[in-house]
Amino acid sequence: MATAAQAERPHSPIENRNLAAEKAAPEKKKTSPLTDQVDLTMTFAVDSLCRIIDPRHTLDEFWENLLSLYNGKDTVLPIAHLGDSHIQGGFYTNETMNLLRRTFGNAGRGWIAPYRPARENGPSDYRIFSQVKSWSVGRCTRPQSGTPWGLGGMGLQTDVATIDFTIAVNGADDDFTQVLMYRGEYARPMLPEGIRNARTAWGKDTYAPDLTVDSFFLPEAVRELRLQSVSRSEAPTSVTGASCYYGFSLFNGRPGVVYHAIGRNGATYSQYTSERFVRQLSLLEPAILIISLGTNESYGTHFSASDFITRVDRFVRLAQRYMPLTTIVLTTPAENYLAARTTVTRRAKGKKRRTTTTVTRGYTRNVHVGEAAEAILDYAAREGLACFDLYGMTGGAGSCERWQAEGLFSHDRVHYSASGYREQGRLLYKALVRSALDYQQRKRK
Repeated sequence: MATAAQAERPHSPIENRNLAAEKAAPEKKKTSPLTDQVDLTMTFAVDSLCRIIDPRHTLDEFWENLLSLYNGKDTVLPIAHLGDSHIQGGFYTNETMNLLRRTFGNAGRGWIAPYRPARENGPSDYRIFSQVKSWSVGRCTRPQSGTPWGLGGMGLQTDVATIDFTIAVNGADDDFTQVLMYRGEYARPMLPEGIRNARTAWGKDTYAPDLTVDSFFLPEAVRELRLQSVSRSEAPTSVTGASCYYGFSLFNGRPGVVYHAIGRNGATYSQYTSERFVRQLSLLEPAILIISLGTNESYGTHFSASDFITRVDRFVRLAQRYMPLTTIVLTTPAENYLAARTTVTRRAKGKKRRTTTTVTRGYTRNVHVGEAAEAILDYAAREGLACFDLYGMTGGAGSCERWQAEGLFSHDRVHYSASGYREQGRLLYKALVRSALDYQQRKRK
């Protein structure tokens, strides 16, 4: 087991990850040509629209790096995907992640959040346990709770003296050799348990507001890791009050893609528009930041496209300020339904007038999704941002009927079934690869 004496201060969390990647053996160049072929079960996708819209070629550097991975370059290409409940469940992003890693190399699972201790739904390819039961949960969607939230849009806080986490992965090829732990500035640091010759690098400085990053280097790849907090006397910095933890990132030291998916149920652009959050998000150093928001803003009777784009713009400008080397890719939401209720009141004739009320429940097409999609497309074109038009490539206005007919909605018809989300993930993968091939073709001319 690692001890406090073995702990060392890292130069930076990203440097530690890159050092591990440099030691990995480079992958061999693929012998078969890259193709955008992917199996889709949905029959209404518009294949001609399945591309990343990027007339100003803001993604050319990303395409170059992605293609170099396919050709065997020894490097790590981080991607971040930020969103709402469509992202939190993991069906959508896991499909894109696994397809990308299968094609371009797997550098690790990337960001994982402590959903289980927070008693929330999350991806099924990993689990995070804790014996602590007295967690208070901070969420970007409920800032009034008083519990801090950060990278990942959430935070776990407790004032108990002994804290533990167990990380277990069950996804194919998700074993890991390095873990980054993101914690509050005054939270208790931790050490790995049960692994000989593990090295720990505690962060002594905050890399972003109220965020310290600790690194754990393992002598061999594992699929499960238990972390145990140390006493105050063993901690390298002051430990005061409650301890707050935000999540982890997993790496395997090999070249390839790392896909950081961050989703919060009910999240909107406004709720992520926090300087503290964006500065923490920047530590992932993603080459591109894919943003899948807009459903929650459109779900109501008083949607305003101009107000919505004002909120989009505020977040985009904040991200551009603190993540200047990251290219932003906006996405449009797919169409969904609004729950509708019709109430009919009838009065019977006669002296004793009885009132009969009939309530009919049903669904109506959410026309505001189309308005939000159009606003996002116009804004992206005006600001020179790349865009993945999921709304358009799945049929646009009226397509919710096709989603429903093919069994791709969940019961509430706002969210999608697991199959529906996987189809969206395949479309995103196809659009990314096809656009990379377009770049390759353009480069040859």
